[in-house]
Amino acid sequence: MLDQFHNGFNGNYFFGLYLLGLLYIWTTEKKMRLKLVIPSLLLTLLILNPVCYRYIWSHTLRYSYWRIFWTIPVILTIAYAAVDMISHIQRPGKKIFAAVYLGLLCLFSGAFVYANEETGFSAAENVWKLPASDIAIANELQRLEPDDIPRIVTDGQLAAHIRQISPRIQMAYGRWGERMGTTGRKTARCFYDEGFGDFPISTDFREDFDWEYAYACMQEEGFNYLLLPTAEETAENGGDRILLDAGFVLESYAGGYGIYSVEGEVE
Repeated sequence: MLDQFHNGFNGNYFFGLYLLGLLYIWTTEKKMRLKLVIPSLLLTLLILNPVCYRYIWSHTLRYSYWRIFWTIPVILTIAYAAVDMISHIQRPGKKIFAAVYLGLLCLFSGAFVYANEETGFSAAENVWKLPASDIAIANELQRLEPDDIPRIVTDGQLAAHIRQISPRIQMAYGRWGERMGTTGRKTARCFYDEGFGDFPISTDFREDFDWEYAYACMQEEGFNYLLLPTAEETAENGGDRILLDAGFVLESYAGGYGIYSVEGEVE
């Protein structure tokens, strides 16, 4: 619980400003005690409560517990307290100074979200706003299967992009490893339990992974392509030996991924 709280509020001071705002409103605005302060405190205590986390949030929200922090009226409370404080100042000069000061306080209490590499702006390479390499992979799959639906197994990040590019391409598992469609349970669990469907990309040609069993699962459930990051030199040499020994065949190479086929898939 504390880890997720720190992930949400580390690097900024908004939770502290929120508590100060509640204290200010409690002492200056009696009519708002029942309307804002008490409900906010009760909600905060309900969410940031180890007992509730243990018996409620960990079972219902699970990994996304941090999202319930959005229901705490942090911004509303800070904004109300700041505007109320400014409105009580009579002299225009002091009112302007207080508005600028409180605005800067909020500005420098947070972090500029677009300053991070993954959340910043950049020129879009295509209409999907996705890496060109991933689009090349999707196009290559559809070239290999012009009249059929490619059913693939790949890592989590590529899977997230592929489903945005083409709904024709079916995958063994969703974002968190859930079974997709009426088939795919064995294949999904085979790969997902090993971390292949998780974020960030964790695929490598691990020798301790049972590739022959993975091949059998894909063959049984009709998944005809395995896509894994592959060095260009490895692709030029016909594919990774571990996969080839398990029965996979390197059909093509695109976007830094080897596209390995499974022969004799069950329809």
